[in-house]
Amino acid sequence: MAAAVLSDVVKRVGDFLVNEAVFLYEVRDHVEWVTDELRAMECFLKDAELKSKRDERVKNWVRQVREIAYRAEDLVESFVLHAQRRRRLKTNNFMWFGG
Repeated sequence: MAAAVLSDVVKRVGDFLVNEAVFLYEVRDHVEWVTDELRAMECFLKDAELKSKRDERVKNWVRQVREIAYRAEDLVESFVLHAQRRRRLKTNNFMWFGG
């Protein structure tokens, strides 16, 4: 279950980041790193879900990794929204000075 949730999160974050990469070109390396880390977390969770039924420590790690993935998604979305606002402001300022 947790791996399925994270898989969906990874896909949504990946799709979102790819769509926004045109104007976020300067942070491309960071975006790729975050995506790679989320994929690594997804692999961990797929393997760990089976083990979490037998080991309480693994169950706790699964919970922590899931929480980190959600936080990463929130941070990426916040960053992209901030970048979009800045882009709109720059565009509006350019149009104001150009008009």
